[in-house]
Amino acid sequence: MTTKSTKKILDRSTGIGGSDATYLVEGDWLKLYQIKKGVWEQEDLSFVLPVQLGIHTESFNREWFMAMNDMNVEEQQSTFVHKDYDYIYANVDGFVLSNEFKPIGIFEAKHTNAFMKEDKVIDKYYAQIQHYMMVTKMNQAWLSVIFGNLKYKSYHIQQDKDFQKRLLIAEKLFWEHMVSGNEPADHVDFDAITGGTK
Repeated sequence: MTTKSTKKILDRSTGIGGSDATYLVEGDWLKLYQIKKGVWEQEDLSFVLPVQLGIHTESFNREWFMAMNDMNVEEQQSTFVHKDYDYIYANVDGFVLSNEFKPIGIFEAKHTNAFMKEDKVIDKYYAQIQHYMMVTKMNQAWLSVIFGNLKYKSYHIQQDKDFQKRLLIAEKLFWEHMVSGNEPADHVDFDAITGGTK
C-alpha cells in the first residue's frame, strides 16, 4: 500500500472524504458544498443515538468480525491522502491483515438499524468504501455490519475500477466548485457527468 502522505484533516472544508463521496454519488452537491463552505450548519451528532452507537460499538464490531471470520484487523488512526490529489483523503476504521500481518484490505464497521434490508447495505456504503480503496490503493474491503442487536453480517467488496474512475471525476469536478466559489446545482446526476451506470 502506497499513498502520497498521511496527515490529520480535522476540517471537512479542506478536502473530500468517504462520507462526502456518498453525497456526490447521490447528487446532493449543493448541500455538500454549503456544508463545506459553512453555509449549511452541520447537525450536532453528539446526541444522535444511531451515530453514537456506531462510534461506541466500533471496537466490539472489529472484535466480532475477527472472531466470526478468523481474520485479524489493525485499527487505524491516520488519515490517508490520495497520491495525486491532496484534497482527497480517507479515514478508515482499519485494515484486514494477511496471515503474515500485512494489510490486504479495508475494514469498515457499521451499526445500522434492525430493519435495514441486506440488499441495501452495500449500496448505502458503496461509494464510501470504493473511495477508501481508491485512496489507499487497496483492491478489496470488508464491510462489517451489526443490524440492531440481533443480527450480524460481513460483506466482502472488491475494487470497482470503473466506478472509482467515475468517482474521481465527480470529486475533481466538485472541488472545482469549492476552489472557484461557484455553487453547484442543487442536484447533480452522477451517471450523467461521469458517463456510466453503477
